[in-house]
Amino acid sequence: MVPKAGGNEKIILRVLAVPDIQVYVVINNETFAMKKSDNRKSRNGRVHFYSYTNKCGEEIISYYFKVEIEGKTYYYDCLGLSEGHDVNYNFKVTPGFFTPKWAQGIVMYQIYVDRFYNGDKSNDVLDNEYYYVGNHVKKAEWDSPVENVDIGRFYGGDLQGVIEKLDYLSKLGIEALYLNPIFVSPSNHKYDIQDYDYIDPHFGRILRDTDDPDNAGKGRRAG
Repeated sequence: MVPKAGGNEKIILRVLAVPDIQVYVVINNETFAMKKSDNRKSRNGRVHFYSYTNKCGEEIISYYFKVEIEGKTYYYDCLGLSEGHDVNYNFKVTPGFFTPKWAQGIVMYQIYVDRFYNGDKSNDVLDNEYYYVGNHVKKAEWDSPVENVDIGRFYGGDLQGVIEKLDYLSKLGIEALYLNPIFVSPSNHKYDIQDYDYIDPHFGRILRDTDDPDNAGKGRRAG
């Protein structure tokens, strides 16, 4: 459970029950010794639980674990257990951040739009339509193998394709969709967005827009 800003967060690590072990948690570059829990034991006694209670502020908490056994130091982070550590793989907690109720427990499905389904062939990217990262872009055949540098090859997936597959996704039990970026961008993955105000025309167009938040989405459709 995510702690509230100003509250306490209890950090727990389960380790093998071995002699001469020291367990630490490094929080925002400060090292704290963790204590073995006497009231939380595994059924078979093969593992022990170590804990540390951290007082949370409003800033993001970045942490990893350090374990010393027989003169050797091991680290545990998002990559698992290793003999080295990279701060880019620290665990992170944002105090006060909570998942919205509507998103709790639902089945989400991520869509990489260009490779999902081509519902409108009229908006496909054409060969040599523009120049990007040192090459002219290409229209790729749907079943063609991916190339080493595939960022400028477009397969034709679009928002109309997503719309046409909504019933299929619903039958799979999908309850929410997470789309890769869909805004104007020269790449097929759209993460290098050039204009956040418009959907990329190769994905679709909003035929009618509105500034009324109460009617957001009404009168809109991809075309």
